[in-house]
Amino acid sequence: LLCFENISTELSQLYSRLGKSKYVTLTLRDYGYNNNRSTSQKDLDNSILFAESLGAELVIIPDVIENLSNYLIPSKVLISFSSRKLINDRVYVYSKSLINLFSPSGAYSISLCIKNAKSIMFNFAKGGFDSSEDYYKKYYNLRLGDQPYLKIKGYLMWNSISPDYTVDDLLYAYKLLN
Repeated sequence: LLCFENISTELSQLYSRLGKSKYVTLTLRDYGYNNNRSTSQKDLDNSILFAESLGAELVIIPDVIENLSNYLIPSKVLISFSSRKLINDRVYVYSKSLINLFSPSGAYSISLCIKNAKSIMFNFAKGGFDSSEDYYKKYYNLRLGDQPYLKIKGYLMWNSISPDYTVDDLLYAYKLLN
């Protein structure tokens, strides 16, 4: 991680604003090809409540900056624009977070390779040509409920098991990863 200690001025300012506060990240996903993989307002609301339940701040890493206006984001929520653009900043933010939250996306895979990072992917296998239970069975040999990433601090919240997941579901996964 030494090469990632050189963070941008923008991220330094975000950390100044955080002070000594703990935080949770939510990587917003705006996947136009399959809305089942996109982050919804409900996902954002659950993330806010989850961070609050941990006594932490929420830091959002946006996907498409122009789409932020599609969400109702309270002013207390921080947004890391530099982590959207700069991989060093993204890796640093993920590595220092209490936990990282994702809808299905490649960013989740990045987090699994970062020392000290813990990550939850909600809405896993929700549907679509590239995100169904059949797809993950065919290409990854995963069955409903499998947790192949627990040893590297990753949890898959299967949509069929938790279709209307709550903060309690996130807390369950968080406890498993700690």
